[in-house]
Amino acid sequence: MHGFFCLLILALFSIGGPDQVLQEQPPLSDTEQLKLAARSGKTAENQKQQYAFYFNGQFYNKQLKHLHIDNFSSFETQQPLILAVQDNLPLKHIMALRKQINHPNLSITMLNQSWQTQLEKIQ
Repeated sequence: MHGFFCLLILALFSIGGPDQVLQEQPPLSDTEQLKLAARSGKTAENQKQQYAFYFNGQFYNKQLKHLHIDNFSSFETQQPLILAVQDNLPLKHIMALRKQINHPNLSITMLNQSWQTQLEKIQ
């Protein structure tokens, strides 16, 4: 029993404190921010995100209108496309969707409760 408490205390100390103290960085000026954005190629214009939803075997756009798989070619390939899916969708099916959509900046996430409720209402 004594060994358990020693391990518990050791674990608490190891996860309890930061490895190093972070120093506060002064905020970047507008000029410095623009330079960083230019270097990384990430400006507000090319980082507009596009959204689509996959719910109960159907695709929808962000206005919750049916979207056919062929319409995914109309999404801008330079801008991120985020596809939200149901949290119970099998990984195998998600990977098949990724391959089917074939968008270079595709990210897949889970539907939040609000969107899922709205999609359930239109079914």
